[in-house]
Amino acid sequence: MTNPIVPSFKTRLDKFWDVYRAFLLAKDSSYGSRYLNPLKVFSNASALERVNARLDEKLGRLMAGSRDEDTYKDLLGLLIHREIVKDATKG
Repeated sequence: MTNPIVPSFKTRLDKFWDVYRAFLLAKDSSYGSRYLNPLKVFSNASALERVNARLDEKLGRLMAGSRDEDTYKDLLGLLIHREIVKDATKG
């Protein structure tokens, strides 16, 4: 039996996604859809390769000992971007 005073996982997840969705949309508004519509000034890498490169960078920071909360938020955002890019580029 669940305790009605303690929010359920679903309630917490819904709240988290609402906040995180707003965060990602704000970043997308600030930076543009850099993965789906890159400038390609210096690199012709695919959208998926660009996301993977950023994931490598963020994971490298964690492996080097960074415990900055922004790094974790960025990592989660990049994983979400990766799924969006995969969906957008599949045949």
